[in-house]
Amino acid sequence: MYCQVCGEKQSEGANFCRKCGTPQTEDNSKEIMVKKTNSDEDSLSLFVGDNSDFYFEKWGILHGDHGEVRKTSWNWASFLVGFQWLGYRKMYKAIFVILLIWLIIDGLLFILNAYHTSIDILIGLTTYLILGFKGNYLYYSHALRKINKLKKGSFHAEDIKKSGGRNIWGIFASFGLFFLYVVISSLLFSSTTSPFATEQVAFGYDIKNGEIADPYQYFETEEEIYYSFYFPDSKGGSYKVVIEKVNDDSAEIYDSWESEVPPDWEGLYDTFITPSELGEYELKIIKENEVIAKGTFYVL
Repeated sequence: MYCQVCGEKQSEGANFCRKCGTPQTEDNSKEIMVKKTNSDEDSLSLFVGDNSDFYFEKWGILHGDHGEVRKTSWNWASFLVGFQWLGYRKMYKAIFVILLIWLIIDGLLFILNAYHTSIDILIGLTTYLILGFKGNYLYYSHALRKINKLKKGSFHAEDIKKSGGRNIWGIFASFGLFFLYVVISSLLFSSTTSPFATEQVAFGYDIKNGEIADPYQYFETEEEIYYSFYFPDSKGGSYKVVIEKVNDDSAEIYDSWESEVPPDWEGLYDTFITPSELGEYELKIIKENEVIAKGTFYVL
């Protein structure tokens, strides 16, 4: 038995609603649909739950006033703990969409070789600012979609309350989805684990078992150092080595030479003399006009 006005579940034989005080009749022995008068407002109140007055104020909805909903208003919760707030309010689709957009951005930065920690921070801050300013309207849109979907069926008050409200487990779900994003992004777009990554060239002073013993990136001028790499297809052959000096917004070729190894070689190591000019350098291995391996070292 449910109250016809607020949708609160009643004990059998109750004469008045224990929540809103509305007299109860025998007609309420079954689930009763939400009243059609102000149905959107009543439904939204049932959907949000105890904190409906807060959101009604943020949306600019006054009781009985059906003016235009405010699309921009500030919400500290959605700004400070955006994903957890979305999960708490059962907006799992929004979490999924945001993380998918982040994955796409990660992919583009990986392709353009433009990743930097500051970019990650900027993207995260921008996302949370948008949630801060648009979170309330996002919640309104989410609630209205859910309510309209229920209207196509029985449209019972209890169904609206179950569809909306809050879910503490949604907070844990948001952490789980974020962790899944981190794992997928690391596997796909990390320079060491990605199947799309260019093979890395290692540098160092010593070779052990055919590999750089202690990889290092910082060297002095005109030192003899080792470099090593693997052929992506595990096939040797002819290749070209190019060393570029990296400037602020460009790179220029410092040195280059061609070499060749037996076709069955999976990788190799060799030596070269570091440049006499201080700065950042990138060594590239080119095979059939394609960069198959690269690495960065510094001359200090």
